[in-house]
Amino acid sequence: MAELPGPITVSVTCRTSRNSTKGSKRHPVTLYPNGTVETGHDLEQERILAALGGYLSCLELADVASPAVLEWYTLQQRLAARPIRAAHSRAPWHPAKKAACCARRGYKTPQEAAAHARDPKHVALTHGAHAWQVAALCRGIAPEPAPEMPGDPWTTMWECGMHPDELDRISLEIDADDPLPVYFYLGVMARNPNLDWIRDTMRAVPLEPRSVTYLAWSYSKIDRLDPTLRGQWLRTGIMDRLAQRLIDSPYDIADVEAFSAHWQISPVMAGLELMKWCDSGVAPPVAMLTGPELDHLAYPPTPPRWQTRERLRDELDGQGLCTEEELAVALVRWGSVGRAACELRLIAGRAERTRGGLCDAEN
Repeated sequence: MAELPGPITVSVTCRTSRNSTKGSKRHPVTLYPNGTVETGHDLEQERILAALGGYLSCLELADVASPAVLEWYTLQQRLAARPIRAAHSRAPWHPAKKAACCARRGYKTPQEAAAHARDPKHVALTHGAHAWQVAALCRGIAPEPAPEMPGDPWTTMWECGMHPDELDRISLEIDADDPLPVYFYLGVMARNPNLDWIRDTMRAVPLEPRSVTYLAWSYSKIDRLDPTLRGQWLRTGIMDRLAQRLIDSPYDIADVEAFSAHWQISPVMAGLELMKWCDSGVAPPVAMLTGPELDHLAYPPTPPRWQTRERLRDELDGQGLCTEEELAVALVRWGSVGRAACELRLIAGRAERTRGGLCDAEN
């Protein structure tokens, strides 16, 4: 929490009833930079009376409202590390601390979310304080003027709740020679990625600002477990979203390289072809997709639709217990449901006869 620039004295309403303003009086209170409050009451004596069933609103002002005011001041001065959050780059924005006053579905822009997070009523609700007390104290505080800024990204990030010094610290920590786009710093605020990981990934492979921004927004559990994995993928030439999808897929870098070498295509094209298989609902091992059975194909194998696999399974009618991957590769190998069903029956028949011959020999 930031300390106030100096003590402030304001006049507040002092109530002796939770449910009524009858008998309430106004008197000055002083809030000191560290958050302590001088109310003119003997607060220790009032705590004893409160324990016996009494009530004094100034006791809540000292215990609850004053910390809320310090947080409000911290937000006003843009000294809170992450005042707003977003689940992903297209998600709505929310204050880091939610309250009943927040828009249920969030805010379309980070500026709107940050402005709401700085509202005294919102800060009061997040602390369980009375909004009228927090607002009264906040009105007595004159926040320091905004620092001079050369333009974006500093200006926009100030509106979104980030101090220029924090922006410069982030740039320095990741060894960025020039300021990155606004959306990068928003990603840091929203997702809180490991800055050392971003720096090391940038050192592992040269990245454009757009790709660095994507790193900030896509930081995930896998990156925490293996900080070098993303850099390994990016060094293959596979970038951004495709690399992230492959990391989450059953295929690894060795699979992409083997598929690329066998079909004589680039790693990027190999990655795209393998993702087609994942998107179809099956992911055969690369050994099946590069086997001699498919050497007659002029192009990398394209996965059949799941409806076609269902037709083949129905055609086999339970004959031969094939996996979904085997059905898909059979369709690619023989080109049609009818021919694939015929060939799979022949294979199943030969296997059955072989097993029968082995049994007779053992007997």
